[in-house]
Amino acid sequence: MAPSDAPAKPDAASAASAVIDSAQAADRARKQRAAQELQKQIDQAMAQSRTRTSLRFRVEEDVGKIVVSVVDENGKTLMQIPDDTALALARRLAETGSGLVDRQA
Repeated sequence: MAPSDAPAKPDAASAASAVIDSAQAADRARKQRAAQELQKQIDQAMAQSRTRTSLRFRVEEDVGKIVVSVVDENGKTLMQIPDDTALALARRLAETGSGLVDRQA
């Protein structure tokens, strides 16, 4: 078989990228399951209480963070952790990948 007939081998960068993508997908799925389980437990606990607020858990996919919201009986968000400003900052960091500084020395 001539060298040009040999099957192309994926380079190390492609293989590493695939491993990282797979690990990130697994991490996102783990966070989603954790948020759903927390939500289920909170809903059960709140159903037995007399409070008029509840907690809501969700995964903010673009930054990979779990967000917790305190909501009133009408579904209005009273408080969110992390807040919208922190999420916007996390999105900016995720987009640029370079941190808070736009220039390098």
